[in-house]
Amino acid sequence: MEIMQILIQIENLLNLLNPQEDSKKIGLNLSEN
Repeated sequence: MEIMQILIQIENLLNLLNPQEDSKKIGLNLSEN
């Protein structure tokens, strides 16, 4: 698996566990990178 795919999966897990603005900020950061 590629690192980006792993990061996306972690992001999805964070969003499911903690659907907060912080999780959304993390998602935006991953998308930008």
